[in-house]
Amino acid sequence: KAFFTTSQLSLRDKAQNAIALGTSPIVRGLVDFDGAMKTIRDLDRISFAD
Repeated sequence: KAFFTTSQLSLRDKAQNAIALGTSPIVRGLVDFDGAMKTIRDLDRISFAD
């Protein structure tokens, strides 16, 4: 709620935060644990060196 009610963030910042939160594997884990774990494992394979 704090992200949406604060006047310190622009509408664009609020939208970006909503998208980031909505696509987070942690949020997905609330409704689809196995799917979230697959996403986390896939992300774990990514190297910053690549």
